Amino acid sequence: MRKFLILGFLVMSVATYSQQQKIDSISNLIKNAPADTGRISLYVKKIELLARRNLDTAILLSYEQLKLAESLRFYNGIKALHLQLASSYTFAGKFDSAAAQIHFVEKFLRSSDSIGFVSVHISTGMFYGVQGKYDSSIQQYQQAEALAVRLKYPWLLQNIYANAAIGFQQLANLPKALEYQQKAMQLAVNAKNSNLEANVLLNMANTYSMMGDTLKAEQMLLRTGDIAVKNQYRQIELYVYSNLATLYDISGMAEKTYTYALKAIPLGRQVGDLGITAANLAKAANAQAFLGHYEMAESLSKQAIALVDSVGHPNNVAEVYCGAGIVRFLQNKFSEAIPFFEKGLHAIGGELVYDRAFGDSYKRLSIAYEKTGNYLLALKNFKSGAEISDSMTRSQNVRKATELSMNYDFQKRQEIQAAEKAKSEQLARTKQVALIIGLLLVLILAIVLFNGYRNKHKANQLLENAMTDLQSAQAQLVQNEKMASLGELTAGIAHEIQNPLNFVNNFSELNREMISDLNNALQKGDIEEARQITSDLEGNEEKVMHHGKRADAIVKNMLQHSRGAAGQREPINVNSLADEYIKLALNGQRSKDKGFNATVETNFDNSIGTVLIIPSEIGRVLLNLLNNAFYAVSAKNF
Repeated sequence: MRKFLILGFLVMSVATYSQQQKIDSISNLIKNAPADTGRISLYVKKIELLARRNLDTAILLSYEQLKLAESLRFYNGIKALHLQLASSYTFAGKFDSAAAQIHFVEKFLRSSDSIGFVSVHISTGMFYGVQGKYDSSIQQYQQAEALAVRLKYPWLLQNIYANAAIGFQQLANLPKALEYQQKAMQLAVNAKNSNLEANVLLNMANTYSMMGDTLKAEQMLLRTGDIAVKNQYRQIELYVYSNLATLYDISGMAEKTYTYALKAIPLGRQVGDLGITAANLAKAANAQAFLGHYEMAESLSKQAIALVDSVGHPNNVAEVYCGAGIVRFLQNKFSEAIPFFEKGLHAIGGELVYDRAFGDSYKRLSIAYEKTGNYLLALKNFKSGAEISDSMTRSQNVRKATELSMNYDFQKRQEIQAAEKAKSEQLARTKQVALIIGLLLVLILAIVLFNGYRNKHKANQLLENAMTDLQSAQAQLVQNEKMASLGELTAGIAHEIQNPLNFVNNFSELNREMISDLNNALQKGDIEEARQITSDLEGNEEKVMHHGKRADAIVKNMLQHSRGAAGQREPINVNSLADEYIKLALNGQRSKDKGFNATVETNFDNSIGTVLIIPSEIGRVLLNLLNNAFYAVSAKNF
């Protein structure tokens, strides 16, 4: 099954080593800290580490220390604890609480606190990113990047680059995603920051998965899992299992999907991430549905819905409800599937998100509407799915150029970015104006479309036109497929027809010589020799006729194959037809690959006799199958 790959993890605002040993070390330092302010600063570091393992524990400890910081009027402690609460609430899916924390810090900051303003932009970017509002998220991270570069804060740039890459990734801007991931990885390696390195690897795996390179994505996820287990990064380990389940789901490996989803579910509960727990219950349900275990699938799906409704995370809500739609869809319960798909897609704001899963969900929703007779909505959702698929294809086409660009000198690209940033403020204002104008245009267009669609006759006409265009396109695709097949056939025919023509030429030349011998025998009066020569001539002529008819049959088959109209059914010896196309396909492959050779062993059932079929259509099927087989043999050097 192909459903959307939920982004594994947006890194926290400050990334440090996340080991139990490190937590224990900080706890010892807290006990020996001489001042309350120093103890609070150490608690902030401890909370950052705990948040990666258990969000509920981190939130409780943050409030406990916040009371002490406020009683001491400790500015840096109050700021840091509120930002940490914003981060923890964001990852827990409690967005109203997270927004309140960010709003507090914005008002609380001193005008001279440049690091504080960078941190607020980072927290706000993460806040939008977790909700799937990627344009807003990227804008916040780019503002944070501009400040951090100007103020020379490289330790903040690590997470800015990593998180901005996630936004570009989810918008299918894979070149930008890889560019920012490379920057983040370089800084993480230089700082020996294994936590950030694991996060970046996790998200790079998602990028390669979006490119269609599932092998590289799997290797990166397994490598990330090793780092997470070694360093006890429970939340990263959770997202590794979750993303492996999704990757295997995309690859159609239901058993592996189910295995890794089951690994993620208890770990999600352990770290307090109920949204991902619900998402993996949905993945497990889909895997069971594809295995034909529908009762188990529906039970898991209901558990996922009950859990995700209590969380409200948009991406998780979308995955769970679309997953529930898929479970019903696979059982042909199209009417039941529609509301689940609609709620899932509505959870992401009704906007197109360029992810395979959403594209597949739109396509399944289109089919469900078609099966229930709502052709207008079927066409609308089909177009949405096609737009997402086209975007993903375009992203794959730039993959090679993106990877080549990663080899450019890092310093040169920084200089180019610095020149571009000089125009950033003007571009930001221009974008705001353009956004307002765009919204007005969309509103006007919506009003026009609404009035137009009120006219039932026009709506029906639009649907009829769409159906006509679709039928025309289908007919053209069929003809194109036939012509493509004809091209494959031509090379084989050229070699196949050469053999009977060679026989005709050779026997014709031989007959010419024998006629001369016959004349000589007649002149000598040797009647017995003349009869012998005449008998041989008759045998040769039979062979000439046989091979001439063979060439004629090959040409007729080619003409029949090239016809655009449907052929007529006729009784055909299937064994002979199969043998014919085996020779054509083999010769065709040899014409493309001079060094190719293969031995074909056949075991025909002679009792079949003749079958009433369209020989050109069946021949095309056999030719495609055989071409694929010979290509596989050639590619793997069997």
